[in-house]
Amino acid sequence: MEYDPFIQRVRDELAPLEPQRVQVVAANRSDRFIGFAALGLGVVLALVMLPAASDTPIPAFIAGAIGVIVGIVFLHRAHSRGATFLGRLKYEMMRRLLDAIQPGLQYDPASGIPKSMFTASRLFSQTPDRYNVEDLIHGRVGETDIMLSEVHAQYRSTTTDSKGRRRTTYHTFFRGLFMCADFHKHFRGTLRVMPNRTSFLGGLGRALNALRPFSSEPLVRLEDAGFEKAFNVFASDDIEARYILSPGMMRRMLDLRARWNDDIRLSFLESSVCIAIEHGGDFFEPALNRPADSQQQLQRMAGEIGACLGIVEDLNLNTRIWSKE
Repeated sequence: MEYDPFIQRVRDELAPLEPQRVQVVAANRSDRFIGFAALGLGVVLALVMLPAASDTPIPAFIAGAIGVIVGIVFLHRAHSRGATFLGRLKYEMMRRLLDAIQPGLQYDPASGIPKSMFTASRLFSQTPDRYNVEDLIHGRVGETDIMLSEVHAQYRSTTTDSKGRRRTTYHTFFRGLFMCADFHKHFRGTLRVMPNRTSFLGGLGRALNALRPFSSEPLVRLEDAGFEKAFNVFASDDIEARYILSPGMMRRMLDLRARWNDDIRLSFLESSVCIAIEHGGDFFEPALNRPADSQQQLQRMAGEIGACLGIVEDLNLNTRIWSKE
C-alpha cells in the first residue's frame, strides 16, 4: 500500500511537536550529564575518603551517598521526561495514521486484548501468569470487526534448592501480535491451525503430532502437502475443518505465514478467528532521536499498521461466502 499521499498531511499536523521534542532532548542531555557526573563523583569521594577517614567513616559514606542519590534523581528525571513525551508523540502519530489509513478505528495505547479472550482462543497450552498488553486497535475494517494488540504472555515456574529456598522465575511463551476478527460464520466445533515443527521427520512427525495434548480435537489430514508441511490442523469436526480450509484459504494462510514468519497460529471458535503472530520487537514505537515529523519514521509506522490491518485482506475476511446460522 502506498502511504505517501497522506504522510505529508500527518507530518504537517505533527510539526508543532518538534520544538517540544528538541527541548526534551536538550533537557535530557543536561540531566544525564549531571546525573552521571554526580554518580561518578559520589563513588570517587567514597573511595578516596574512606581510607583517610577510617576513624570517622560516616562523613565519607554520606558524601558518596549524596552523590549517588543526586545522580539517580537526575537520570530518573531524564528517563521520565523522555517517556512522557514519547507517549504523547506515539498517541498523536497512531491516531492520525489510523484515521488516514482506516477511518473509524479506535486506538488505546495502554489497553489490549483481554486475558480471557487470549486464553479462550486455546492457541497455547500454558495459561498466562503474567499478561501484559499495549496498543489496542479495534473497530471495523471493511465489513469485518477486528480487535488486535501486542501481547506479552509468561508462565511461572518455582524451584526449590537443597536448602529449601524457593525461587520463582517467569518464562515468555508468547510475545507478538494477537488479533481476533469476525469470521461471519458460527462454527459447530473448534478448529486450530498450529505450526508444524516436526515436518522434517516425515511420517514419524505426523504420528507424533497426532499424540499432542488436544485429545478432543484429532489431527486432521489434508490433501495439500505444502500446507501440511507448514501447519498441523486439529479439529473437533473434520468435515467442517475441510469446509473452512478450502484450497484458497490454505493458500492465503501460507502467504500470511511467508509475510510474517513461521510461528503463526490460528483458531476458529464460535464465529471468530484468532491469530497469534510472534515477532521479536515492538510495533508502533517512535524514537526520541528522530524528528517528530520524520517522514521515514511515519512511513515505517504506517507500514506496520498496514501489515496488521492487512490480515483481513490476507484471509479474505470481507468476502461473505457464508451466512451466520
